[in-house]
Amino acid sequence: MKIALPNGGTYDGVKLLTAMDTPFPDNSIHPVLNFDVLLLVSEQYRIVDNGAVREMTQDEKDVVDLAGIENLRSLAISQIEAKNQILAEQGFTFNTKQFSLSLFDTTIWVGMEVGNLMSGLTFPQSVETLDRESFSIPDAPTYHLFFGAGLQRWKAIFDSSHALKAAVKEAVAVSTIKQAMTDNDART
Repeated sequence: MKIALPNGGTYDGVKLLTAMDTPFPDNSIHPVLNFDVLLLVSEQYRIVDNGAVREMTQDEKDVVDLAGIENLRSLAISQIEAKNQILAEQGFTFNTKQFSLSLFDTTIWVGMEVGNLMSGLTFPQSVETLDRESFSIPDAPTYHLFFGAGLQRWKAIFDSSHALKAAVKEAVAVSTIKQAMTDNDART
């Protein structure tokens, strides 16, 4: 957007033309009466009204924001899903050890749980920590606690992501989506 100043000048390295030599597409001149204040306003929130440049009202800003809200919504959902992956890679804690929540490991543990429930596993069973140490599970009750700890961590990760995704999907304001993105960043 080009704007004309009464006396011309330079702003941020860009020559600002005087009202006498600033053509707009309609060959009109758009004076800026409150240029110092308008400099603090994002360009997307400036509008030509009655031949002068002014800051949009909040209602006008909301319309502009809604036009870009779908892109922001998509970005927020992608960030939430990426955070799920990061949190899953951090795993879960059981008996002061850190264990993986990778698809491979959780598939094995679900298989072990099903096998134990259907026909009983023999114990002890050995699983690997994130530090690649062997961890011995001595009996079925301990295995149920181990499996439950992993399941609770998955549930916590996905419950928090589902709540954030719902907020993003239902949002009608950019600020709501941005808050969900901030909340997502804070998830642990």
